[in-house]
Amino acid sequence: MNSDRIYLNMCNELAKFSKCQYTNVACMMVNENGRIVASGVNGTTSGSENCCDLKFDSRDEHVKFADEEEIHAEMNAILDLARSGYSPTELSIYTNISPCPNCLKHLLGLINTKGHKLTINKIIFLEQYHRTTDLDIIKMKNRAIKHGVYLKSIKEVVEEREL
Repeated sequence: MNSDRIYLNMCNELAKFSKCQYTNVACMMVNENGRIVASGVNGTTSGSENCCDLKFDSRDEHVKFADEEEIHAEMNAILDLARSGYSPTELSIYTNISPCPNCLKHLLGLINTKGHKLTINKIIFLEQYHRTTDLDIIKMKNRAIKHGVYLKSIKEVVEEREL
C-alpha cells in the first residue's frame, strides 16, 4: 500500500471525530519527511452547539446551519498549523472528501506566506464533495496547477502509477 492511500485511510478514521450528522470530513497536512504536522475535522467552533445535537427538518436546513456555523476540515487544519507555530517548507495535503472551492483558495493561500518559503506539492482526496460538480473540480484543478499544486483523486493517482 502506498503512502497516499495510508494517509487517506487515516483521514477516514480521523473523520469519525466530526460532529456533522451528514458529512464527516478530515484533512491532514504532511511535511516533506512524511510527518503529520496538522489536522482538522469539520465542526463548529469550540463551545458551540454541534450539528449532531440538533434536528433538521430538511437537508436545506442543515446546509444553512453548516454554512453559518461549521468550519471545514481544511480550515481547521490551517488553524491547527497556525497554532502549532511550526513552519514547514513543503506540504502534501490529504482529505477524505475533495475540498470546496473556498477551502482550496485558503490552502493555496498558505504558499509563500510571511516571507517563509512554503510549497504544497499535492492535494489528494478520496471522494468528491457532494456539493461540487465535475466542472467545479476541473476549475479547481486548473486553479491549483497555476500555483504548482496537483489536486487529484486517489483514483487518478493510482491510474497514473499503473501507466
